[in-house]
Amino acid sequence: MATMNFDQVAETGKKLYEEEFKEKFATGHTGEVLAIEVKSKTAYLGKTPLEALSAGEAANQAGLFYLVRIGSPGVYHLRSTRRATRDRLVS
Repeated sequence: MATMNFDQVAETGKKLYEEEFKEKFATGHTGEVLAIEVKSKTAYLGKTPLEALSAGEAANQAGLFYLVRIGSPGVYHLRSTRRATRDRLVS
């Protein structure tokens, strides 16, 4: 596989998750994180993104990884302690 850009890594990783890993890890691993090395098609499981990525990098330091939180649409959730209005932030 040739050099990949960020979009290609994300597209390949998402496809691999949906087709090869989602069903395998869906039961009993909700909330955990998979780091999927897209070139070798290998997944590394962790309780946190850092744990999953560290496991993947220990096995393949030069890998290209796609991270997914099992049972969630994203790895991270952004929150704010401020309320936003249409024109400004409100404290």
